[in-house]
Amino acid sequence: MTVKAGGRGLNIFKDTTVTSVVIGAAATFFSLLIAVGIRAVGYRLTLVGLGFSLCVIAVDVWILARIVGGRIAERLEMTDEHFVARLTEAESRLVERFNHTDGFLQTLQGVTGTAFLKTQAEVMAYERDNVQKEVWIVSQRLDDEFKAEIREVIVFNLERGVRYIYIIPKDSVVVERVRQIKQACGNHAGVVWFHMPGDFFDLVPRHDISIYDPLGKTSDQIVAYMNLPARSAPNNLFVILEGDYAIGILNKLIPPARRARIIN
Repeated sequence: MTVKAGGRGLNIFKDTTVTSVVIGAAATFFSLLIAVGIRAVGYRLTLVGLGFSLCVIAVDVWILARIVGGRIAERLEMTDEHFVARLTEAESRLVERFNHTDGFLQTLQGVTGTAFLKTQAEVMAYERDNVQKEVWIVSQRLDDEFKAEIREVIVFNLERGVRYIYIIPKDSVVVERVRQIKQACGNHAGVVWFHMPGDFFDLVPRHDISIYDPLGKTSDQIVAYMNLPARSAPNNLFVILEGDYAIGILNKLIPPARRARIIN
């Protein structure tokens, strides 16, 4: 293990071994020299031996302290570049994990203990297998309706009699998108839409909301999803709406839907 100490590289094991041999030899030499010089006998020889032992212990303590100090120095020697590199590496691993929907969901579900989030694939699977009459789509822009996997489900449901009701702002671009959806579905009569006042979309400016077979449902029965309007949310995640909240939105939609003769 090598660390930087001052302006040179320090190899702890090599340097401490050499140093301990030198100091141990010097201690032994000086101990013998003193013993000969004072003609040590009896207790004097004992004192000399004790002094030698203390010298060896001191060397061992010094070696241990140097090893520990070297390891601390190694930790402290981390430069800003090293720190940034390690932090970037950790961040990359975290981003890689969260860019996979499964990992993202597992992490959130592990924290909350509930599966309140759904992927777009799961929402479309529900829409395909469980809807009987109507799908109400609230959207300010309809950005995702042209995805192949979504259009496939829409066509499948239209063919079995499900109606798609699009609630959109009175915007020429969005109206044209609905018409394009209708054309992509063979101009099916089951694709209809009506407008909501602009201030309604001030409440849900970036949320796409799907409400399934909502008429006549209670708050415990209604099923609705809202996409997460967050750039960091991978693969377009959806949250399950609380029943009371979904009913509240539906109650806002029913009067203009009746005026547009979408429902009786």
